[in-house]
Amino acid sequence: ASELLERALDAEPKNWKAYLGRLLCENELNSIEDLRYSYLPLTAYDDFNKAFQFASEKERIKLKNYNDIATAAYKAEQEKVLQKISEMDEEIKEKGNKLSKLEGRNSEYLKWSARLYSLKWLFLAVAIIAFIIAMSVKSAGLLPYFIAGLSFACFIVSIIIRNRFDYYTALYNIETGRLNDLIDDLNQYKVENGMYL
Repeated sequence: ASELLERALDAEPKNWKAYLGRLLCENELNSIEDLRYSYLPLTAYDDFNKAFQFASEKERIKLKNYNDIATAAYKAEQEKVLQKISEMDEEIKEKGNKLSKLEGRNSEYLKWSARLYSLKWLFLAVAIIAFIIAMSVKSAGLLPYFIAGLSFACFIVSIIIRNRFDYYTALYNIETGRLNDLIDDLNQYKVENGMYL
């Protein structure tokens, strides 16, 4: 069909029906009425513009109506795509803000964790020594018990803070992965719907 249309245009360059025929072939459409289902406004196609240029006034009115329908559908779909992109961008911003907060919290836990965790064995040693002193020297009173309890508490707190740091690090890594997935989804969506951007 394309070859016949090319020959018709070679013989008669102002044959508007041949331009429309070529446009139908290009878009795999069966009839002129199907042009209204075009994914793009019909004016995006050179063959449509040439057909419009050479068509009679009566035919131009039909072609304009088909273009108006296709253009309205295109704009409606474009609006949906842009709305979805806006929603995805907003979700990415929210994830980014959440990551910033987690990063700040993580750095605080890291500072405390590093300080206390490096001293945890010292706390444990002091607790054991104070307990031994309290058990062996009966006249020492409650002070060695207090020191032992306080040191042991510091030992436990250092482990708890380290666990919180590990928890927030894991949470940060999970959220970073989710953010990267969202960015990939957005980019893929933009590629798939590039004709609307």
